[in-house]
Amino acid sequence: DDLVAMFDEEGAIAQHFPNFERRESQVGMLSAVSEAFNNDEHLLVEAGTGTGKSLAYLIPALYFATANSRPVVVSTNTINLQDQLIEKDIPDLANLLPFEFRAIVLKGRSNYLCRRRLEQFQRRPDLSADEVRVLAKILAWLSTTATGDKAELTLIRGEDEIWSQVCADQTCNAQTCPYFAKGTCFFYLARQRAESAHLIVVNHALLLSDVAVSNRVLPEYHHLI
Repeated sequence: DDLVAMFDEEGAIAQHFPNFERRESQVGMLSAVSEAFNNDEHLLVEAGTGTGKSLAYLIPALYFATANSRPVVVSTNTINLQDQLIEKDIPDLANLLPFEFRAIVLKGRSNYLCRRRLEQFQRRPDLSADEVRVLAKILAWLSTTATGDKAELTLIRGEDEIWSQVCADQTCNAQTCPYFAKGTCFFYLARQRAESAHLIVVNHALLLSDVAVSNRVLPEYHHLI
């Protein structure tokens, strides 16, 4: 009831978003998601464009996760939707909700720069002009990035193949990586932040990879959207 009241004309949502209009389908979905969390039930929702699905599931998820210190995983079909949640919807809620929470987007290894592979790439004597251009772009970005996430870089056609030579991959071994020992490995830093997050945003590919290896990719969780 408290969460539904946020969508009233004088509620917190209306006060935060100009021109907000209450949508009964959105309120109904939020109520159903809240009950599913409270009663430990499965819920299947079919909701069309314009329902406002993100807020309808994010608000109950964040209240539940922070109240119970139990992480909730949100899995999306695309990285673009991941970025929308983490760059727009979740920051909006951080300004709106009356409590602090930690949310992180966690992507597959190939989305993160590997410092060790970058060093090896730099030492190659046979770099092409295209490879030198991408290397310069990465080195300029490296001094400013806190995440090492490829999404922060603007790569044009053909440069993804060059990125594949410097990103984290399955050959990574934390026990022998000097950057892991220093605490500066981008992939493991993201994994560590996820360990203490209330909300972990992933995509379906990473989620299913986690299922395939018996939950060795994501932190342990029991609630999934």
